[in-house]
Amino acid sequence: MISLNGNNWMIWKPRKEDLLYCKDLYGHLQGDSAKLTSMTDNEWKRLDRKTVGFIRQWLDDSVFHHVSTECSVYALWKKLEGLYERKTVGNKAFLIRKLMNLKYKEGTSIPEHLNEIQSITNQLSSMKISLDDELQALLLLSSLPESWETLVVSLSNSAPDDIVTMSQVTNNLLNEELRRKNSATSHIDSQALVLENKRRSKSKDRSGSRVGRCKSRSRKNIVCYNYGEKGHYKNQYKQPNKNNKRGKEVEHIESKENITATVQGASYHATPRREFFATYRSENFGVVEMGNYDTANIIGMRDIHIKINFGCKLVFKDVRHVIDLRLNLILVGRLYDEDFDVRFHRGQWKLSKGSLIVANGKKCHTLYRL
Repeated sequence: MISLNGNNWMIWKPRKEDLLYCKDLYGHLQGDSAKLTSMTDNEWKRLDRKTVGFIRQWLDDSVFHHVSTECSVYALWKKLEGLYERKTVGNKAFLIRKLMNLKYKEGTSIPEHLNEIQSITNQLSSMKISLDDELQALLLLSSLPESWETLVVSLSNSAPDDIVTMSQVTNNLLNEELRRKNSATSHIDSQALVLENKRRSKSKDRSGSRVGRCKSRSRKNIVCYNYGEKGHYKNQYKQPNKNNKRGKEVEHIESKENITATVQGASYHATPRREFFATYRSENFGVVEMGNYDTANIIGMRDIHIKINFGCKLVFKDVRHVIDLRLNLILVGRLYDEDFDVRFHRGQWKLSKGSLIVANGKKCHTLYRL
């Protein structure tokens, strides 16, 4: 049994009433009118005083002082109801406003949100204000954010006679939450599998190279890393060849954090890099839903200037700063709006403006790199 602390009256009250029923003491809440004819006055008073002690042992100190002088169960109970269950117009308006403004917060569990709504409706019910089942269901749907809009539309279209019930909405919310959790878990498992495969591949490559060295390959077949000639090693030359294109390619490929991906399904330009911004405005711009149904905070927004290999400088406006991203994302639709011509063909893409080619790149899996 929990103790009454002033904030949990709606939970504490029915639980305490259940205990009084189990111990055949509930009649004392109704006063002397509930006294049995077979019981003497002294026996009734003694049992009533015993019930007072049974109730007060489950009160916090902050509540106990308000009823410490009460000697009858009826007076004690009425005092508690007057403290925490006042049926004033102000309290009714406060609860109605609280219910209307209640919104589901991304990341919290659906059962917690349902419990919060049910707690408010129970308090209104104790004040003789009952809400229709359909009204409760509509209030629950209206408390959901935009990321749940697909479910809301689906429920609206499938509702018989355009009427939704609380049980129908509750079941669908719980099922959707479970589906999203399973989807996120599957995404994490697939990432772990890809990472493990990469590690195994690297280990296999290293193992293969060690075996090759053990076989003492012929020196005449070895190609120099710097000059591309056969018959000598890289460490035989103190100065590396500055015109080595192969070295540049390797360096570019390994610098993965500078890769910018061009996508067609994003909502706006986004980057996890704060230092990319030419100007910056730090503010809470809401959240963005990721591909694995997780959400990430947008903590800033401003313009970014990027210098391209062709010597051109691109300006991306209103870029979102999302630190949980892994890549820099460019929205193709925004480029069209700024009079750029974007073409995708055979695993390559080209960005141009008029007759000037501004940038180009190659396809990498499902994205295009800049």
